[in-house]
Amino acid sequence: HSIKGMAGSLGYDSITEVAHRMEDRMQGMRTAGRIPPGDELSLLFRALAALETMVGAVAETGDAPAAEGDLLDALATPPAPTAAPVEAESDE
Repeated sequence: HSIKGMAGSLGYDSITEVAHRMEDRMQGMRTAGRIPPGDELSLLFRALAALETMVGAVAETGDAPAAEGDLLDALATPPAPTAAPVEAESDE
């Protein structure tokens, strides 16, 4: 949340966009009360690495690179539904 706000206030729109989409994605997980599967975690770590690279570029050059379009698309795509847990049958 802080990265998104600070990047936005400084005009680094690409960083704001990635951070915002990550935030939305994580909020969806919290709301659903589910543990994210491995592919979902991989996507979030990929986005985190992109943010790290983008912030590093700002530190070095003062400019934020554009966000990867495929990353933004992946973050905006709803996660695949997960199967509900199956209750064990009782022996009674």
